[in-house]
Amino acid sequence: MTDKELIRTLEKCIRQQNCFTAEVRDILIAYKNGGGQQQTAQKLLEKLAIDFSDNELLQDRTYDIVFIVTGWCNPEIRVWE
Repeated sequence: MTDKELIRTLEKCIRQQNCFTAEVRDILIAYKNGGGQQQTAQKLLEKLAIDFSDNELLQDRTYDIVFIVTGWCNPEIRVWE
């Protein structure tokens, strides 16, 4: 999964649902397994959060994914150690 595919897929999830989910974790794992880096994912999501600065709900959902990426979540949902 490329960086562009990751953001496109996650943005779709952000617009549709709560993002602190196993589904989002699976997307991040696919990205990681495809060679995606934790720092890159974090930077892309932080930019997306800025893009959503006019919509608190979408921004909060984006930060939920950032928490998964950075490991600020329950151990069972972490992607990078």
